[in-house]
Amino acid sequence: MLKCLDKFIEKYICCPKCKLPEMHMLVINNVIHGKCDSCPFTGELDNKHRLTAYILKTPPIPKNMATGKK
Repeated sequence: MLKCLDKFIEKYICCPKCKLPEMHMLVINNVIHGKCDSCPFTGELDNKHRLTAYILKTPPIPKNMATGKK
């Protein structure tokens, strides 16, 4: 169970460029994108993992970055 959680954190929470846990997920046209708050990385995240289907069915609710409100 912990290996699955570690893999999720590595693929969707930590930035692929700077490796810090500062990612925000966005679903655009059935593709998972990420934006890092620590570095200028913006791009696609792993869309081949089997968890992708669940994320696409229940996408994260976007929040206003400035206020933290939905």
